[in-house]
Amino acid sequence: MNNSLHWDLESILENSTLDELKDKYFQQNEEILNLFKENIFSSKEKLIFFHALSLRQQITSNRLFNYLSNKHNEDLSNNQWFGLMQEIQTKSIPFMQAMSSFSDQAIKNKENILEFLKDPQLAPHQRSYELIFKYEKHDLPPDIKSFSATYSPLSSCFSSIFTLILDKELKVKTVKDSNNNKHELPNYAAFIKTQTDNDRKLRKNAYLAWHEAVHSSRESLARLMYYNFLEQNIDAKNSNFPGGYYEASAYADEIPLTFIPALYERVKGFSTLWRKYRRIFRELLKKNYQLKLLQPWDLRMPIIKKEDQNITIEEAKTLTLEALQILGPEYINNISKALNERWIDWEARKDKLSGAYCISGSYGLEKKYILMNYNSKLEDVYTLVHELGHAMHALEYCKYQSHYAGTTIFIAEIPSTLNELLLSYHLIKKYQNDTHKLLEVYDNLISGFFSTTLSQIIFSEWEYEVNQLINNGAVLDADLAENIFREKQEKYYGKKPKLTPLRKKALTSILTVPHFYSEEFYVYKYSVGQVVSLLIAEKIKNDAEYISKFFEFLRAGNSLSNLDTIKILDIDLEKATTWKTVKKVVKEWLEEYEQLSKKI
Repeated sequence: MNNSLHWDLESILENSTLDELKDKYFQQNEEILNLFKENIFSSKEKLIFFHALSLRQQITSNRLFNYLSNKHNEDLSNNQWFGLMQEIQTKSIPFMQAMSSFSDQAIKNKENILEFLKDPQLAPHQRSYELIFKYEKHDLPPDIKSFSATYSPLSSCFSSIFTLILDKELKVKTVKDSNNNKHELPNYAAFIKTQTDNDRKLRKNAYLAWHEAVHSSRESLARLMYYNFLEQNIDAKNSNFPGGYYEASAYADEIPLTFIPALYERVKGFSTLWRKYRRIFRELLKKNYQLKLLQPWDLRMPIIKKEDQNITIEEAKTLTLEALQILGPEYINNISKALNERWIDWEARKDKLSGAYCISGSYGLEKKYILMNYNSKLEDVYTLVHELGHAMHALEYCKYQSHYAGTTIFIAEIPSTLNELLLSYHLIKKYQNDTHKLLEVYDNLISGFFSTTLSQIIFSEWEYEVNQLINNGAVLDADLAENIFREKQEKYYGKKPKLTPLRKKALTSILTVPHFYSEEFYVYKYSVGQVVSLLIAEKIKNDAEYISKFFEFLRAGNSLSNLDTIKILDIDLEKATTWKTVKKVVKEWLEEYEQLSKKI
């Protein structure tokens, strides 16, 4: 293995062994527990010491669990790391049971705490306690919380089973290309790679084999999804959220219940522009590949036919540095570190987790690790800058925050999506004299916008409706899941294609969206990220001083509510003018795209 292409997880251990890190974790847990038993809310000094000790424990926990989870994701077939995580979580149950009464004790000692918060050493914790007090009427009784804590090893069971099914156990038959060569499809990443291959027979066979395999597991996937959502809704109702999982999620995100349905309506306003884009896109595909009729396995092909698209990792690094130069020398210096100091695991390998991510819970870690499955395509460069956006965000809030050194999913997609836009804007300048490449960039820009607005909102409204049904006693099966997905596609895309056997099988893909297992009402936040990042990019292009606001936003971490954090950027998502600006920009992109298409 080329070490320069493999992340350096050993630096997480900081010259200690894994056993020493585990021992430190349990020792700190014991120290916290002993202190907590002394009634930390009885004196200001005890509370100050408790929070200092908790911060040190958080760093140890971040190091330990990031090391184990990333080692596991390197090779899902090796159960050593998963077993260790389960062992640690099981041994942590008594600690978690005891600490589950923290919020109850805080609420009981509210008057003392409000007085203590006047001290400068405790003042930074004010928002944390405000959020605890906010949940007073939603707090479970201490004995119930203690009982619930015993189930912590099961916290990611649905997600874990889903990942195993999709990345390891899905029975996808071997497929052949036009030269009769055989190809294995061990996971989704391998399947997607075939869909941009010039060999149409391979694309077709892979498409049919993948969707056949997913469809054959449709009832298992639907049942797993049902129990996943059912658990979330039961937990929410038990916490006095009659609206279930959706209401609890909106409350946690500090947004009004009307915000998400209003967002759905705003995004639906892009449907006409999407239809125009797809018309141009499909005509370009037919023309450039000399196809009379487009099939589903043609729709991921680049609009410009290439014998080989091979962007090396070094070329990807160069493009990244050039594109993000606009964000200033400090940002670029940190990007260079990430690219060249082994923050990234680059290569796709058998049994490696598919997709890409940047780690969370990284306070106390010097490197904000990124997992990639790099396939040398332009879309992989977009994935790279996206994940680097997460990493740079974490670097900033970890530097400027301690108690609020984190982010929410609501905010997290903004800096990552911004980087994708900046890459597109850079490539537009770079390729001004190359119509083919310029057209390809505009296609990436526009398709990226619609995939993170319309497509994600289709997923989100599907999730919303399914959860409403489950919360009211319905049972989700594969037919219901697919029918609702079909309805949402027709609503947002404005088309009602015939339901062929092939299309019916493709509808099962709604049951393979991993974000539905995040235990958060998640996917609509991609739309928020896209819209806000587009507005930031426009502001940065027109006002160099605006970058200071962007860095203020990055450094805020969890110190403010979601909507207040976005307002640092002078952006208000609840105003109609905000959405008019976005629509105007996308319309301009489409006009340029259409003009370029006529030159091909």
